[in-house]
Amino acid sequence: MNRHKAICLAILEVLENCGENALPQSTLHDHINDRIAQKARTMELQAALDDLSGQGDSVMDAIDKLPPGNFGDDEARWFITKQGRVLLRQK
Repeated sequence: MNRHKAICLAILEVLENCGENALPQSTLHDHINDRIAQKARTMELQAALDDLSGQGDSVMDAIDKLPPGNFGDDEARWFITKQGRVLLRQK
């Protein structure tokens, strides 16, 4: 599995473990780095988030985010969608 796919899979697994709760992006990044061999750079994480949220090469909205400010801070929070759960089960 290539590194980008490994990061995408780790994102889905971490968000699945959060249930219905949205995870701040910095916390998500920390959890991803606990799961993969070499720490993900910010741009690698952002590319994976973009693909999984349908903003990059991917056409599936496997994840979505709450915009910054919803919790009184300036950090986006991510959660897995139903499509993301389906994608994760296919892996």
